Amino acid sequence: MTDRRRNHNMDGPALLKHNAGDTLVGWAWEPGRDIHGVPRTLPPLPRIEFAEATRRWVEAGMPCPEK
Repeated sequence: MTDRRRNHNMDGPALLKHNAGDTLVGWAWEPGRDIHGVPRTLPPLPRIEFAEATRRWVEAGMPCPEK
């Protein structure tokens, strides 16, 4: 996510805005049903918490674990 060559040139604030407000990202919390009518699985946390986690990560300097 931090490689701007691969993330549509988004810096931290842009990533936060994207994660908090982008329609496609938001689809994860309103995914509807699959072709068999079964409700799709929702993310393990509400979108507001996802956005807050993104904000904390950005404010921390967007650290990434070592490989």
